[in-house]
Amino acid sequence: MRLSESSTAYLAGEDFTSNLDFDLHGIGHAQPAAQRSDYLRSLVRGQDILDVGFVGHLPLIDMERERGNWLHDILRDSANYCAGIDIDREGCVYLTGLGFSDIFCADIVNEDLPAPLRDRHFDLVVLGETLEHVDDPVAFLTGIRERLAGIADRLVLTTPNAFRMQNTITTMRGHELINSDHRYWFSPYTLAKVMWRSGFRAIDISTVWAERPKRTVKGFMKKAVGRAFPAMRDTLVAESRLERTSS
Repeated sequence: MRLSESSTAYLAGEDFTSNLDFDLHGIGHAQPAAQRSDYLRSLVRGQDILDVGFVGHLPLIDMERERGNWLHDILRDSANYCAGIDIDREGCVYLTGLGFSDIFCADIVNEDLPAPLRDRHFDLVVLGETLEHVDDPVAFLTGIRERLAGIADRLVLTTPNAFRMQNTITTMRGHELINSDHRYWFSPYTLAKVMWRSGFRAIDISTVWAERPKRTVKGFMKKAVGRAFPAMRDTLVAESRLERTSS
């Protein structure tokens, strides 16, 4: 779903309304049955990529690798070249001990990029389930754009969808089901707003499943709802070009 011209004035703060009707039609119709890992795998195939925040959760790495769900493994298997950068020193040390190469421990926003990254060109920068973990998403994305524009062409990020069906169900039961390290829930509009404030333009937002619905009655119902209402799928995907200055 490309953002309409009618919405850009609100994203830029030039117009204001307390009751904006943000059109979600078309947000996920191009990916009717895609799950996050498969969609990202298709995007990075044959590309040179930089995986930002690649460690994820250190206590979960071994389990996710055993299940084939760890994103950095998935990206490495499909990309032509895949480097990873993360601020988590303990995680980087652990993965280096497992034999991983082309991984770097650094604060990509506040520190100089490691020389091997400065000397390469990347087709794509991937932020997989990272933005919701940072304290200031606008400053973080602004730093990513300013630091990587010129050595990378495009950005793709994924983040949990505030409108996902599971949130409605658990809220009706009087609970919130959430990763305890998350700072934010993003909706399509608020994600677009944060990206616009960070200097990104020509933003394309879609939805995918975190995991494809299982072949059960519950999974069938989930798939049917997601087909009818794509804005209720689990995960938001946003794509944009990396340009040094916003237009």
